[in-house]
Amino acid sequence: MAVEAKGEWWLVGQPENKVSGTLRIEDSGRSELALIGTLHDLFSGATRTTASGGTTTVALTREALEQSGTYPRICGLSGSYSYTLEDCFRTDSSQSLGGGLATELIHVSRVFKGVWFEESEMAEAIAMVFAPAHLSYWVAREGGLFKSPLQVVQADDGAECGGELLQGWPEAGG
Repeated sequence: MAVEAKGEWWLVGQPENKVSGTLRIEDSGRSELALIGTLHDLFSGATRTTASGGTTTVALTREALEQSGTYPRICGLSGSYSYTLEDCFRTDSSQSLGGGLATELIHVSRVFKGVWFEESEMAEAIAMVFAPAHLSYWVAREGGLFKSPLQVVQADDGAECGGELLQGWPEAGG
């Protein structure tokens, strides 16, 4: 099941510069953020030179273009859910030189839902919930480990198990 989160997105440390957009996470795991507006001005890394006659020349290097479209961390809010997007980069952008509506399409490497990480904060967790759809039926078909959905009957070594699958992490030594 694909996920779609419509909301506001901004660079870490710049919550005053919010941009509307939609985060899409496909079933394959591919994630992208489509923005109506841009997180960085396309010309933010450009060098400007003004001639004596008042003509301004704007020069962009390849490095400046790449840097303006690289986002180590993006924060977002969709409904009541917070998001942190990691290791992102622009894949497409449209912006008229005369003004108008700019758009930006950003590839997202990792998505964290329910948390905002600060700029210098390491993105880490102490637990993870993994809940694939229909796992119990797939495992039952492959090895008969489940009596009913989510209830473990027997482990690989034949030992009886009593807990429910995906309810949390087992206690140490248990």
